[in-house]
Amino acid sequence: PRWIAPTREVERYLAAQLTAPDGAFWASQDADLDADTPGETYYGWGAERRREAGQPRVDRSVYADRNGRLVVALAELHAATGDPATLERARRAAEAVDGRLRRGDAYLHGEGGRLLHLGDQAWMLRAELALLEATGEGVWRERAARTLRALDALRHPDGGWYAHTEDPEAAGALAERRRPLVLQGVVARGLLRAHRLGLGEGLRADAAAALEAVADRSRLRRRGRRIAELLLALEELEAPWLRVSIVGPEEPRTAALHRAALALPLPTRRVELGRPGASRYPYPGEPAAYLCDDEACSLPVHDPAELAGAAERFLDAGRVADPRR
Repeated sequence: PRWIAPTREVERYLAAQLTAPDGAFWASQDADLDADTPGETYYGWGAERRREAGQPRVDRSVYADRNGRLVVALAELHAATGDPATLERARRAAEAVDGRLRRGDAYLHGEGGRLLHLGDQAWMLRAELALLEATGEGVWRERAARTLRALDALRHPDGGWYAHTEDPEAAGALAERRRPLVLQGVVARGLLRAHRLGLGEGLRADAAAALEAVADRSRLRRRGRRIAELLLALEELEAPWLRVSIVGPEEPRTAALHRAALALPLPTRRVELGRPGASRYPYPGEPAAYLCDDEACSLPVHDPAELAGAAERFLDAGRVADPRR
């Protein structure tokens, strides 16, 4: 509850000030009302005076990477709260960006963009995978597979990914294509999640190669807290993980199991939602959840209230080490 309340305030701000009619998120809003009214003055006024004065300008550009980050955040908020409106906000943003900025398999940075940028592919991949776990809808698996293919245009021959495709108009130092450290971590985390969700066998090796490519100790020391994504990617590469596979028809009991799986407080858990006959696991005649690692699976769990306890017992049995310990 301590964190949900301020997060809801941010969500309300996004909905009120930075959401386009089609659901995409606009880029930013000025802090200041104008040159004569700085933000600290404007926001010190009461609500009525602010309404009379107008609002700071909104940059109505739509960028794929920023939308992807917000979709991931909203999907995580949905997992924490179970609020369907939050999930719908994430879904609408991803749909809008796909319609506005998808060209072939890849995303442009913004409307009218010429180059493909790594950040756009990385964050939209993460967004599509987050929606796949949150909804179980196959369309997000298909879109994530397309975004994975788009990354091939940015692949570095020695491992990892370039920041962007070649720019024929760039000169001098600007023509050098780099492998940005932070984004290698973002991509690697997306690849590892895609691997755990069954989108490809070679993805784990690609993630490891990206992390190794930028693992220069002196460089990392200079980057300070900016290596956070890299550290999280390393943890997700090496830590044991837990897949929670839900199997059941489209009905309230299946949805309840799915919500309980999303709410498990395990950073390396992955959630799948499958229908009878279309899941990798058998349907035992009623909605069920299977807890699995690389070697084994649990017996089916049918009661959402028992899922967290079953996960703890599965962890304690040594099938999966709990990363919190």
